[in-house]
Amino acid sequence: MRGGGAELLELCGILLLLSGKCHCGGSQQTEHLSSYQLTVPQPIGGRLRRDTDGRPPNQVSFIIPVDGNDLLVHLERNELLLPPDFTVFTYSPNGSLITSRPPVQDHCHYQGFVQNMEGSAVAMSICSGLRGVLHLTHDSYGIEPLDSAPKQHLLYRLQDVTSQPRGCGTPHYEHEHSNATEHAQYEPQEVHHRQHSRIKRAVLHKTHYVELLLVVDNDRYKHMNANETAVREEMVHLANLIDTIYMQLNIRVVLVGLEIWTRQNLISTEGGAGEVLSRFTQWREKDLVPRRRHDSAQLIL
Repeated sequence: MRGGGAELLELCGILLLLSGKCHCGGSQQTEHLSSYQLTVPQPIGGRLRRDTDGRPPNQVSFIIPVDGNDLLVHLERNELLLPPDFTVFTYSPNGSLITSRPPVQDHCHYQGFVQNMEGSAVAMSICSGLRGVLHLTHDSYGIEPLDSAPKQHLLYRLQDVTSQPRGCGTPHYEHEHSNATEHAQYEPQEVHHRQHSRIKRAVLHKTHYVELLLVVDNDRYKHMNANETAVREEMVHLANLIDTIYMQLNIRVVLVGLEIWTRQNLISTEGGAGEVLSRFTQWREKDLVPRRRHDSAQLIL
């Protein structure tokens, strides 16, 4: 889609915090939470089993205790999230570009809803425990496995997230009237308010698709122990979270590519948001656009 994605990804600060383990330099998993509870999700029908062909199941359901109530969550694998030609760009030690197309069709990223709760929306990775967000009628929660006891999970309101990970980048959007979105960080409760305000504003009558490409800077890559697979999983999870929010507006987000600056940053990330945005836009037009078609590119710092 060319257009319709101008507001896409301004939620990425909080979503990055939820998309994987916090790489903020803190020592405690709960240091960014002012309040949380422990919960043990239970898959319906016992342990999760892959299909006979080794793929994750298309549909799964969990009972998740939340504030003393057992929520029945139904999930379906997000088949639209990654196209068959999903492309990853990395760099060799001498700076040469490496292009790969990893097998991603067996991913474990799901979307769904809470039974008997109108307007609910859930985005979840079930790769290793449950990790994601639950948007309920009056509140939104994050959930992730507890490092010290993986069967137990941290459950917390988004409004109780008190800090965010390293900066979330400078987006470039291509639409009829190209504009620059200022670098901004939003508090979780503001994200929740903005999300529902947008949904109330306008729902498109026809489904539109936004082809998204994420660019991960070298510092974030190093914060994830220079693990390309871990970075890829975090970014796929992030895209799934974004898609869940925007599908309520009849907009679907497809992650068509990922670039990881594995050797060094290809632009300077020093200076104000406008300066970084200008450099990123110039680099994108010169280097990224010719390599992989996309509607929206986001630099993840």
